[in-house]
Amino acid sequence: MIWLISFFTLLGLNFTVWAIIGLIRYHIDNNKLPKIKKRYELEPCHFRYWVFLFINLMGVKLIINSIYTQFYSFKKILKNFLKANYIFPNFLMARARELIKNSHASLPNFLLNTPVKPEQVAAIIPAHNEELTIAKTIIALKRIMPAGHIHVGSDASTDKTAAIAKSLGAHVVDIRPNKGKAGVLTYLLEYFQLLYRYQAIIIVDADSEVDEHYLERALPLFDDPEVVAVAPHVKTKWIKHFIPRWSMFYTAYRVRLYRLLQAVQRYGQTWKYTNVSTIIPGFACMYRTSALKHININAPGLVIEDYNMTFEVHHQRLGRIAYSPRIFSYSQDPMNLKDYAAQVKRWNLGFWQTVRRHGFWASFFWLSMGIFMMEMLFYGFFFLVVPFFIFWFLAASFAPLPLPFTIPLWEISELRFIDFLVGIFLIDYIITIIVAWIEKKPILLWYGLGFILLRYLDAFMLLYTLPLAFWVKSDGRWVSPKRQAIAD
Repeated sequence: MIWLISFFTLLGLNFTVWAIIGLIRYHIDNNKLPKIKKRYELEPCHFRYWVFLFINLMGVKLIINSIYTQFYSFKKILKNFLKANYIFPNFLMARARELIKNSHASLPNFLLNTPVKPEQVAAIIPAHNEELTIAKTIIALKRIMPAGHIHVGSDASTDKTAAIAKSLGAHVVDIRPNKGKAGVLTYLLEYFQLLYRYQAIIIVDADSEVDEHYLERALPLFDDPEVVAVAPHVKTKWIKHFIPRWSMFYTAYRVRLYRLLQAVQRYGQTWKYTNVSTIIPGFACMYRTSALKHININAPGLVIEDYNMTFEVHHQRLGRIAYSPRIFSYSQDPMNLKDYAAQVKRWNLGFWQTVRRHGFWASFFWLSMGIFMMEMLFYGFFFLVVPFFIFWFLAASFAPLPLPFTIPLWEISELRFIDFLVGIFLIDYIITIIVAWIEKKPILLWYGLGFILLRYLDAFMLLYTLPLAFWVKSDGRWVSPKRQAIAD
């Protein structure tokens, strides 16, 4: 029962499946599979020895290689046929693309989408009272593009946001009255005619700092004409400290969360054979302008825009979403309980509002999303009743709780207190230990003692915002959380 509870509350079927697919993707993309035959060079004490042994015994290597080889061959033949490389000379294909762009015709991406060069990229920054962070955001962007390519929308700011942005050479528009983030994005694109002047747009939050290698690593992904957006990897702005701080508790929790949900789950979901990522994070993402022309960025009634924009990509079959952990940006996380709760509520409400707006359509994306939603709802309900079970055990002197049914396969008919203690709390802390070691942040071991409380808050917000999505209409306007000027 301990391991059943742990699997259900900490990993789940959805996470496990995409983690496995992510591992397969890693091995194929990095040509790791042929090296499996060398497993006998490892000692049995090595974990990799048993992984490789299992893969070979189950025939997984043979199956993967066979499917991959056949699928890749078929796709290459089909792609060459569609591109008509054997019919039209290259100069005619280039001329066709130019005519299509000039006429704004709605034709397949393989004709419209071409590789993107650095000088063909612009950045837009929606900002509302961000004087403490906007300078670092623009300075980071100036490392990868000219200041003239940076466009800031100061959304009815009452501080020095607009003045700071202008002093750094960015194009600035002081927007009044307040429009909210999605409204600012739409305004900037139209005001500066960016969709027709550039081939790609980076959307950057005013508290984010893109890595200096962002374009260098992201633009090659657009060499594939099917890729229409790049989902960035988020890294939290970490302040080095040795004594735990209450303001860093939420940041520490996000360090663990980001490690699990991005480098593991999103990596599998954004493989070119899957393409089911539920979100292109709006803090530092990049879109082709050919795709943005078809996306309703400022959809009415939504509290946030990035879930909706991602669903638009899938729903309209605009193309694939690419992701790599090497393409990242730093973002500032909440520093107090009020801001953390407000952000989690906004994220969850935006997700459910987007699901309600788009509804169901037959697709592999919705199959994956449907399983994810059902699992998260079951997880949320289970997590919320955990305190009641604990109180029951305390009142019953820790006597086992008989279940109204027997769990098949495992023949489990009762629930013990040790199942909760180990299956939820201890296993959760073990995950923190692993992340602390990977991230080289031992102070996470202190913060990890309280992470279970934030997981409980996350579960509550997931369920609380579900009914709100059916009657709450949002105008997208924001109230900036508390910011902190973080030294390098």
